[in-house]
Amino acid sequence: MRTSEQKRNGNWYLWKVWVKTLSSKLVITSYHEGLASVTFSDRHPVDICLEQPEAGYQVGDIYIGRVQNVVKNIRCAFLDLGNGVTGYYALDQRMAPFYTKKGASQNIQQGDELLVQIKKDAVKTKALALSAELTVSGRYLVAVIGSRQISVSSKLKAIGDGVNWHSLLSVDEGVGWIVRTNAQEATGEQILREAEYLQEYCRKLTDTAIHRVWGTCMHSTGAEYLDLIKGARSGELEEILTDSDTIYEKVKSYLKGFQPEDLDKLTFYQDKLQPLYKKYPVETAIDEVQRERIWLKSGGYLVIQMTEALTSIDVNTGKYDGKKQSEETFLKINLEAAKEAARQIRLRNLAGIIIIDFINMKKEENNEYLLSEMRKFLKQDPVLTVLVDMTPLGLVEITRKRTRKTVAEQMKALEKVSEK
Repeated sequence: MRTSEQKRNGNWYLWKVWVKTLSSKLVITSYHEGLASVTFSDRHPVDICLEQPEAGYQVGDIYIGRVQNVVKNIRCAFLDLGNGVTGYYALDQRMAPFYTKKGASQNIQQGDELLVQIKKDAVKTKALALSAELTVSGRYLVAVIGSRQISVSSKLKAIGDGVNWHSLLSVDEGVGWIVRTNAQEATGEQILREAEYLQEYCRKLTDTAIHRVWGTCMHSTGAEYLDLIKGARSGELEEILTDSDTIYEKVKSYLKGFQPEDLDKLTFYQDKLQPLYKKYPVETAIDEVQRERIWLKSGGYLVIQMTEALTSIDVNTGKYDGKKQSEETFLKINLEAAKEAARQIRLRNLAGIIIIDFINMKKEENNEYLLSEMRKFLKQDPVLTVLVDMTPLGLVEITRKRTRKTVAEQMKALEKVSEK
């Protein structure tokens, strides 16, 4: 059926790019000195995660830290996590710290030992950022130790699920909740089963911590490929394949505890004639995210450049073989570029501020249509991604939540391991 936009002014060139959720396959295999986890949708890569087998101090890990010193003029303390690793702890946090060893003063002081969670990686001269807000993630819920509140993820709020979570969940066990976007696809029974598991896990964590010494890791976020499984929408993952017996057992253990309905999707790949990384183009996908220039089928191309402040994506007509450079041409290339830009943002795990410089179009209705389509493409991303607006200069502003390192940062970390 022709849309009203297509009919307007007799212009038939406004074509609709329908976004449909395709079933995906997650491939986990070795890559250089680490692991590569690549999600393929219709054999096209949509997610890449590179990680070291033993990554050390990771975002999300909970440690018993010991206060080295308190710097009152900048309202912070520095905590020793062991092995010479130091973290930065802001004193004005809303959550009260959970002390495993406390001195005489009510305020935090040198020598105190407390549970802290790593919230941000160390960057150049900056230490790890630590928080007193301790969270443990499941597939549908995030347990917040010591909280008595129930909140809903930003993306779920935007969807407007309408569920009365306060009537479903309890905060009587000293654990509050953040309801993840995936919860909209779960049954009440699945939510409650996970809540009971996380409550018991958090109780054991705090009970055990008071008997442990500083520097002990009380909770590890585990492998990032498990986060890809947790973050997948219900029914999105068609199959999980790995050629590592160790990873197979870890994934199997996780699925039994959290996602038993998906256990039959796990496959141990054993074909020696066609290795897993060749059956699915893992290396090709990793090569793709290292390129600045990405070609489009129309002959146009994107130039993707990352800086410390933001990521810029420039759209160019390139080798487009249309007979004339008209408004129709620009709209067609921009729509194709919008879809590819959304895929690249997710594939490279870009975060923060992203600016897209589309080809300038004179008609306001075309710009509005482009923004509408861009929003639809971005909604396919499991990470909260917001199209802010188009500036007077024609630049499209997008923000994306940072959940883990970009693929470029992950590659640098693997390269350092290879050099040792």
